[in-house]
Amino acid sequence: MKLRRLNILLSTVAIALATYAFLSRPDLTVSTCMHRGDVNKILLACTRLIENPDTNTNDLPMFLVKRARAARKLRDFEMALSDINRALELQPEKRLFWVDRAFIHNAHGDWAAADEDFERALALAPENLFTIMDRAGILTRRGDYTGALRGFERALEIDPNSKRAMNGIIRSYESLEQYDNALGWLTKGAEQWPDDARFPTGLGAIHYFISKDYLAALADFEAVERIDPDYIANRLMLGASHLKLGHLEIGKTYVEQQAAQLVQSMETEGSLFRRALIISASLTELAGNPEFFFRGVSYAMIDQPELSRTAFHRYLESGGRNAVRIMRGLLAGHFECTRPDCGGPGDEEYEAALTRYIMATGKTMSLNQH
Repeated sequence: MKLRRLNILLSTVAIALATYAFLSRPDLTVSTCMHRGDVNKILLACTRLIENPDTNTNDLPMFLVKRARAARKLRDFEMALSDINRALELQPEKRLFWVDRAFIHNAHGDWAAADEDFERALALAPENLFTIMDRAGILTRRGDYTGALRGFERALEIDPNSKRAMNGIIRSYESLEQYDNALGWLTKGAEQWPDDARFPTGLGAIHYFISKDYLAALADFEAVERIDPDYIANRLMLGASHLKLGHLEIGKTYVEQQAAQLVQSMETEGSLFRRALIISASLTELAGNPEFFFRGVSYAMIDQPELSRTAFHRYLESGGRNAVRIMRGLLAGHFECTRPDCGGPGDEEYEAALTRYIMATGKTMSLNQH
């Protein structure tokens, strides 16, 4: 009898513990709906919660908003607008819901409705930084850089320590090609955030590509080197500045260090290598000595055609037939010869195609900086 009572007691405890564990575990459906992740999974989880009659009515608006965001990303604007409108009917005082609807209308191409939604959000919270900067960001994407500038300036008035607002002002002035104003704000940013390499990088880009003040650009890129020696592409720009100033050997040293860094990143397939592959026509393999190849690309980017040509020829010498095949792929869009035998390493049209590639690459690099 005692044993039977003990078994009953143990069973009761086990059931109680299991029930507690079930009730206290995280609700995976809610977690999936409310957090970032796969958009389709978010949509499914939020739908289950929205359609569940036991869902707390206080939680419903947020589930609707989360599904609306997922639907917007999937470009299902009918569902997105339906959900966000239901959420606003339940909680019209929620500033964030009006901002969400503005993003949906803007993505759908209804800019006037998006602007009205932002006005409603700002009426609820006139000095909310996120609303002001979200609107400025949308204006930037529309190409309304003057309107975006006003927004970012207003945000910086409210919070003088907002780096996002400062960067928005700088990008707006650059897009408006008001480089003197951009330089002034970049200088302020460098003083306010001396450990952020992006500000001296921006200064260096304008000095190098716009004003052609290579001595000032060199000082800027040296400042970046002190802040972050591994900052992406900075050694390339250090080398470019030295080369423009006639410092041939030290300039080549920096460029070749950048090429070696690209080669090293090939082994880890890091972001630096992926960007390099995009620059070099999305190559997935390199024969021969890849450092010569990346030297060629790097010199092309900074408008050093002779150094680029020399590096590419050394790459061909190091890689034989496979290197020729890779170079033909790189230059494919630059050949004008229609003969079937064009493109050998000593072919005249190959040299012309290489020249066109180098010139186009240097021009693209320059255009991307302003």
